[in-house]
Amino acid sequence: MRFISLVLAILAFLVAPLTAQENKEERFDYGGDVYVGAERPEVSGNIANDVFATGYKPITSGTVNGDVHTAGFEVIVDATVAGNTYAFGNMVRINGVTGKDVTSSGSSVRIDGEVGGNVRAAGADVTINAPVLGSVLIGAASFDLNANVQGDVNFSGDAINFGEGAKVDGKLIIRSTRDNIEVPTSVASADRVTIEKNLTTRHGDERRRRGETNHARARYCVGFRHAIAVDFADCRHNLASPVPQTQPNRLRSGYLQTLQVFVFLACWASQCLLG
Repeated sequence: MRFISLVLAILAFLVAPLTAQENKEERFDYGGDVYVGAERPEVSGNIANDVFATGYKPITSGTVNGDVHTAGFEVIVDATVAGNTYAFGNMVRINGVTGKDVTSSGSSVRIDGEVGGNVRAAGADVTINAPVLGSVLIGAASFDLNANVQGDVNFSGDAINFGEGAKVDGKLIIRSTRDNIEVPTSVASADRVTIEKNLTTRHGDERRRRGETNHARARYCVGFRHAIAVDFADCRHNLASPVPQTQPNRLRSGYLQTLQVFVFLACWASQCLLG
C-alpha cells in the first residue's frame, strides 16, 4: 500500500536514534522533560512533563504528566500518559492509558490501553484492544477492532475484522480493496456504515494474487531495522561529543536530532493518514 512505502522512505531518512554497540544510556533532563537515547533506554517514575525516548527497544513506564514521544525498532509504552502518545517503530505496543490522543505507525501496532482522545495509526497490522473515547483513523493492510469506540471510525486499507467487544458509537467508514466486507449490527447499525471500494489500492489486489504481500512487509521490516541501526551510530557519536565550553547552555546535537525526528514524524503521520 502507498503508506507502507512512505513509512519506509521517510523513516530511513529521518529516524536517527539510537542503537549503540554498548547500552550506555544518554539522558538529559530539562524543563520537566526527559530526553533519553540508548540501545534499550528505559524511562520510569513520575515525569513532570514530556518524554522523548529513542533506541532499538525504548520502554516508557511510570507516570508521564505530559506527552510521550518514542521511536525505535521495538517500542513499548507501559506508562500512564496524561497527554498524547506518539510512537513509531517496527513493532509498537501501547499498554498504558493515554489521556489524550495516540498517533502511531509501524509494521505492527497494538493498543491495549484506554485512549481518552483520538487514535491515528498506520501500519501493516493495527489492533485496538481497549476503549477509545474519541474517534479512530486507520490506514492499514489489516485492522482488528476489539473494543468500543465512542466516536467515528475511518478505515482505509485491505481487511478489517471485528472482535467480540467491537462497537462503534459514531459513523463507520470503510474504504477497502475487498468486496466482501460485512459489519455486524452489534458493531454499528447499517444507517451509520459506509463501505466504499478503495480503487487507489487496486494494485494491492494484483500483488496479493501474485503472493507479494508478505514480501513487501518483510522489506518494510528489514528496511526499518537498517535505518535504525545505521542512523543510530551517527546520533550516538553526536551524543558522546563534549559540549564546547563557550556554549554551556547549548543542548547536545544528539538531543536536538532526537527532538527533530519526532517533530517530522508527527507531521508526516498526520499527512499520511489524512492524505
